[in-house]
Amino acid sequence: MKKYIFLILLSLLFSSNSYAAGFLEFPALGYTKSTASVTAVMDHDNRWNYIKTFKGQVGSFKDGCLAYVGGKNVTCDPLTNSSSPWSYKRLNGAQWSVSGLNYTDMAPGTNVYMWYDNHKGYDFAVPEDTPVIAAASGTLGKITTSWGQVAVIHNNGYKTTYTHMQLNLPLPLNITKGSILGWVSDVAPSSSPVGPHLHFVVERNTGGKWYVVDPYGGSGESAIWE
Repeated sequence: MKKYIFLILLSLLFSSNSYAAGFLEFPALGYTKSTASVTAVMDHDNRWNYIKTFKGQVGSFKDGCLAYVGGKNVTCDPLTNSSSPWSYKRLNGAQWSVSGLNYTDMAPGTNVYMWYDNHKGYDFAVPEDTPVIAAASGTLGKITTSWGQVAVIHNNGYKTTYTHMQLNLPLPLNITKGSILGWVSDVAPSSSPVGPHLHFVVERNTGGKWYVVDPYGGSGESAIWE
């Protein structure tokens, strides 16, 4: 009977939406979750024309919008650059200051705009050639060389994906926490130029589907950094 109750409790734990205890090492060697410069956050608002940080701060198109097109900041235009990264001013014109993040606005000014709408991860603007390490041990997932991208599947139901690297190939099937996956670079198809940075995404498998989650927490969940 006790064993049966334990199995039920275990099932409820892993079927819930609560995050596991912190297990992720920061993926850029020599930096931490609070010292690495962040130029784009995970957007917690699934609607277009709105953005929400993990701290609950919000901004929208109507508050003020800037687009990044061809390496330049330009005026947002739903007809000509609607698919470009859009950043927004904060509600009521307040400055963006996200506790726990070393946020750096890509536009002139001091954190006037938050980048960017519908972004599903974090962009860490650490120096080029910084080693990118596995945030946790796991099994090697998909490698996409055109994007300098590697996925690692962890045994607790999470997956981490690292993008824009010079890849450290060949990579073993079994990935050890802290092992070098590549080096920060600007690898991307020629049609999608990017500056050197690490794009980092965390996903969790729930009901057989992968859902993007925020390693810093938010939406009622705890952070999963160490």
